[in-house]
Amino acid sequence: SEELNGKFELDIEYLAYGPLAKYLVNDAQIKVDTGDQTGQLFRIKTVGKKIDGIIPIHAEHVSYIINDLPIKPKIFVPNASGGLALQSALNNIIDNHPLTSFSDVTTASDLAWEVPTFKNIRNILGGVEGSILDKIGGEYQFNNYQIRLLSQRGRYSNTIIAYGRNLTDFKKEENILEVYTSIYPIVVESKDNTQTVKTLPEYIIDGEYVDKYPNRRVTIIDFSDKFNDKNLYSEDKLRKLAQDYVKSNKIGVPKVSMTVSTVDLSGALDDSYNVEEIESLHLADTVKVFFEPLGVTAEAKVVGSVWNVLLDQYDSYTLGAKKATFGQWVNNSINEVKNEADSAKRNALEAVASANGKNTNYYGNSGGGFPPNPNVGDLYFQKDGDKTTIYQWDGSSWVNLIDTSWQDDFEADLQEKLDQSKKEVNAALAEKDEAIKDLDKKVTDKITQTDTAV
Repeated sequence: SEELNGKFELDIEYLAYGPLAKYLVNDAQIKVDTGDQTGQLFRIKTVGKKIDGIIPIHAEHVSYIINDLPIKPKIFVPNASGGLALQSALNNIIDNHPLTSFSDVTTASDLAWEVPTFKNIRNILGGVEGSILDKIGGEYQFNNYQIRLLSQRGRYSNTIIAYGRNLTDFKKEENILEVYTSIYPIVVESKDNTQTVKTLPEYIIDGEYVDKYPNRRVTIIDFSDKFNDKNLYSEDKLRKLAQDYVKSNKIGVPKVSMTVSTVDLSGALDDSYNVEEIESLHLADTVKVFFEPLGVTAEAKVVGSVWNVLLDQYDSYTLGAKKATFGQWVNNSINEVKNEADSAKRNALEAVASANGKNTNYYGNSGGGFPPNPNVGDLYFQKDGDKTTIYQWDGSSWVNLIDTSWQDDFEADLQEKLDQSKKEVNAALAEKDEAIKDLDKKVTDKITQTDTAV
């Protein structure tokens, strides 16, 4: 699984008695291809318990070493482009490391990093205000120990995804409803402790797709910062600013956010394209998404992907209208103390494969909503304080199976069942030992009888 400017991790399952099982230990490295790159190294971080003869293993890309590398207490790099910024960051690591860097980003900015706001090299790369990603932009690509900051990692794809057919679901429709068709430009002037709001005579500037919707959806845009003593206000200037804003921000074009499998994607391609072209779609590529009910085409970026290392193909893509950031990937950054992050963490859903290998068990808190895109038989354990409600997806809705309390009845009942199971297992083992002794005695007696006969 890889995200643009985000995580890069490998999850595998291996036979507990397979020929390589003894080598699959923490800190061992696994080399695999990852879609748009070959021979990438991942270091094993967790080796799970054996279940039904299978060992689950989680590994992280070797570039995660940036989590562990401390930096000098105060760093200042004036007028730094991408290449200078990365190299300066690596030069100020206070430990030995194998990292190298490359960048084609020409945007330059003054950069300043101080401990403890920037705890390690990862904070310098992104996720913290004042980081390289924050100040000069770009898209990261990690090629083993080489950090690459590119002005554009991906390319424009000829593939067209036809929205409104087999890719339509409620979440995507909700995104369409949040789109604005028009803006209401204003300018706020302050003089003698009095504020005056200036508007255009027509008030509203429409986007070109306003007639595609049943009614206008208007948002206020404040252009006050565009006028001052040297750039005096005029209606013509405000109108031109508003028209440029509508055009450059593609007002009226839906924001794209969806996850699609390769099967769904190939089935949604425009007939004029070769289905095989989808195999060349990689992380950070830009694709066109056609919203059939509106007759509108939007652009989306591949911000996440899951590559199947055994089949040499993508299992799924995540498409988004906005670039991903380091925000969800950075450890111990100042962003983690924000209320929004705390709320997201409380309501986050965890998904774990069930024992049958076909379904998923979801775990989350009350108020966080139900899991999206479930399969028949999936379970959702929703916790509300000490109480947990278990739901199961029957194909059309989440059915309440049982309510229970983790701290009281459930744990007591679970412990009682575990104790009973333990007694039964011990009794079975004792019976097995007696049977083995009896069998050994019979075999010994038979051998003795045979020797005597001979």
